[in-house]
Amino acid sequence: MPRIFRKILISARKAIALDTRALSLFRIGIALVLLADLAIRAQDIGLFYSDDGAVPRSLVRFAAWNPVYFSLHMFSGNVMYIAFLFSLSAVFALLLLAGYRTRLFTILSWLMLVSLHNRNPFILQGGDDLLRNALFWAMFLPLGRHYSADAFSGRAQKGKRFRFTGPAAAGYILLIVSVYFFSALQKHSAEWETEGSALYYALSMDQVALPAGKLLYPYPVLLKILTHLVYVIELLAGIMLLVYRRGQRWRLAGIALLAGLHIGIGFTIYVGLFFIIGLVTLLALLPPAVMDRFDRLCKRFFPWKLRREKQKTNEIAPPAFLRTGIRWFLSATVLYCFAWNFINIPYFPYKLDPPAKIPAALLRIDQNWGMFAPKVFKDDGWYMLEGILPDSSLIDLNRGGAAIDTNKPASIVSMFPNDRHRKYSENLLMTFNDYLRPFYCYYVMKKWNAAHPDRRIITLRLVYMKEVSLPDYETAPVERCVLSECR
Repeated sequence: MPRIFRKILISARKAIALDTRALSLFRIGIALVLLADLAIRAQDIGLFYSDDGAVPRSLVRFAAWNPVYFSLHMFSGNVMYIAFLFSLSAVFALLLLAGYRTRLFTILSWLMLVSLHNRNPFILQGGDDLLRNALFWAMFLPLGRHYSADAFSGRAQKGKRFRFTGPAAAGYILLIVSVYFFSALQKHSAEWETEGSALYYALSMDQVALPAGKLLYPYPVLLKILTHLVYVIELLAGIMLLVYRRGQRWRLAGIALLAGLHIGIGFTIYVGLFFIIGLVTLLALLPPAVMDRFDRLCKRFFPWKLRREKQKTNEIAPPAFLRTGIRWFLSATVLYCFAWNFINIPYFPYKLDPPAKIPAALLRIDQNWGMFAPKVFKDDGWYMLEGILPDSSLIDLNRGGAAIDTNKPASIVSMFPNDRHRKYSENLLMTFNDYLRPFYCYYVMKKWNAAHPDRRIITLRLVYMKEVSLPDYETAPVERCVLSECR
């Protein structure tokens, strides 16, 4: 092999190398995210996962089901059954957190997450895609070598070095790079590329703007600078993760920029767990210099020791032919995911045929990083659940049964119990999702009448008070839109 190609190959292997200690730190973070996600979802088991809720299984089969999907959560719409699956998922996540039989419980956690996502796609957002895909690659990464029950017991395999390479490492790194690089490529509009008005429109949406975002909103010049800064960071910081230099300062700089981006998003825009998932997935990329310092800090407070010498292990190594097959499968998956991200670019001339999408649907490695792309959604507004009592008086169920008030609420974002509700309400607005509206309307009416027998309503209107954001801090006149009516 010519020297130049040998150098390229060595550099490529170094660029995709991951520190096994960072992977173990990522394991702890991802397990905590899974537990937090389950805790948030558990608040709405009846609404989003039971057949008596707003998204029964029949609706999912009709509108969003793929024949190759797998979901234990689709076997029954009983609340107790769903609660049992939630509890089982929490147990798997806790064992993953502890690092006990790490590989096994990583696989089981991924299966339960895919099952959960397939059950109700109408409340999913970009953070769910990132979590699901990160957990897919995590199944093939050595997450339990450190800071784990497996490491204490000697079950985890330990080598002479902390560096891990291979197609699984390449797939994980390219996943993180794709999140930001392809997100930037999809932002193909004047709002991002020339006007710099994207953040202005994003923060003008009262459905997602947090108090810190409202503090930035009155400064158009600053918002323009930040818009271009976000675009440049997304375009370049991901690529910086692949630049290998001694000390991996480029990767560390890329991690710092992306971490700052996520922290900024989390403080200004209501995106649920998305920014936390983004931060946790960056943990796996921490370079050895950072993990060396982390080790020294850990040794002051915890009794574990990280040994570089080989230790005995009671792990059963898979046969050579199986290891070879897995490597080829993962290598093909890396190329498949990279091609998948290219076809999501609106102006890319080629698209995948339906048969070519089957592997992505089966493994749920489908992904689309079009956050606020190509343009920012400008249809802001708020919901009124307009109930009609037998005496024809009107009440707003969204405000606890108070009299109808068409004035804009002081804080729209606080009207959502959690981000799952916000995402679902966003999907209700889409005309191609109009079949969702009657189910939600009847669910709300049934729940209200059961809880308030003395104030039963005979009709419920799902009303959206639409307020379109315009340039220069202007808004269009509020438009009353009746999305659904049930009796």
